[in-house]
Amino acid sequence: MNLNFALQVQDQGCGIPEDKIDAIFMNFGNLAEHRDANPSGRGLGLSICKSIVQNMGGRIFVESRVGEGSIFNLIFDTKSYINQELLEYESLPKNSSMCSLPWSI
Repeated sequence: MNLNFALQVQDQGCGIPEDKIDAIFMNFGNLAEHRDANPSGRGLGLSICKSIVQNMGGRIFVESRVGEGSIFNLIFDTKSYINQELLEYESLPKNSSMCSLPWSI
């Protein structure tokens, strides 16, 4: 069975220009025009988020319109994540102290 989980996060901020969308997911991808509004931001949050999502077998992408805001979409294919967890669990030695999977279905 293939289970998908989707999450959307929407804001009503200033939006992201289309030519800058790929940059926001890169390390230190803080857009220059936003540094004055949030000088403490380092441009790592979305890069870290993308890495976590991808390591869990998911993907993240954004839809944005300048002046209207953005919608961040996260989609997880739980089947690929669960299968990987099962493979790791099944490869543990039988006398391992781990007695159960860290999640339930």
